[in-house]
Amino acid sequence: MIEFITESVLPVALFAMMLGLGTSVSIKSLRSVFIEPRSLTIGIVILAVISPPAGFVIAWALNLPPDLAVGLILLASCPGGLFSNYMSSLGKGNVALSISLTASVSLIYIFASGFWAHLSTSVFSGSTVTVAIPYSRVLIPLLTFLLAPVVIGVLLRAHASAKFLKVGHIARDVGGLTAICCYLIIVYAQRDTLFVNVAQSLSAVLVLDLFVLVVAFMLCRLGALPTEHQIPILLESAIRQEATGVYIATAILGSLTVALPLLINAVAGFILSVIVVSVYHRLLRRQCAEDEQMT
Repeated sequence: MIEFITESVLPVALFAMMLGLGTSVSIKSLRSVFIEPRSLTIGIVILAVISPPAGFVIAWALNLPPDLAVGLILLASCPGGLFSNYMSSLGKGNVALSISLTASVSLIYIFASGFWAHLSTSVFSGSTVTVAIPYSRVLIPLLTFLLAPVVIGVLLRAHASAKFLKVGHIARDVGGLTAICCYLIIVYAQRDTLFVNVAQSLSAVLVLDLFVLVVAFMLCRLGALPTEHQIPILLESAIRQEATGVYIATAILGSLTVALPLLINAVAGFILSVIVVSVYHRLLRRQCAEDEQMT
């Protein structure tokens, strides 16, 4: 059952979701992300530069057991997940920025994942395990479930009719809801693993997520980023590509305990993202009301 969901249902749902998101993004909006790269740069700095060392400090400060410490650092070094793009769309954030940030940090992660995994195991477990960089585990999903459907969606938007674009929105929502159900089923199937050291792992994950979110919010404010740019950066900081980290934990390091913080964040990150979307949705609505009063 779980294999059918992970190998068949979830990939199709993700492809449909990203295809639908692609139809809501114009070539002009994608180009603007790179012409004015301030928002993209701030997002990359938060996820690729600030978050991984923060994982080290938090693991040390909370005196986590070695396996949980390594798992927390694997989580901290993960790029934003594909689902953050969907949540950005629901939250009225800049979807082009969200997609560009996911792709950019994922490409960095291809080369950085082995370094962080090796460093964390050396520091906390005292081992000198050489971690092979899982190129295929990152690059293939990146191409298949992010770049390819988004490019197709963007091209369809440029040439298709308005009625077809409505179908794209339906594909986005159906794919997104299906992906949520798949994640919940997968997490439920791993409930026995989640209950092991869950209290200590949950507190560490929440401290990490909240710290990165606060730093992201402060940098967005200092950078004077528009609200629609702040939303995807915050969501990318909460929703991560846990699947790749779980692969490193289980297939390379051979430890389910290391995977525990990543599995917990699949739920915690989603809950935090809902809170972020709700808060910013109210903020955007208030801004619209103020703009109407001024006019």
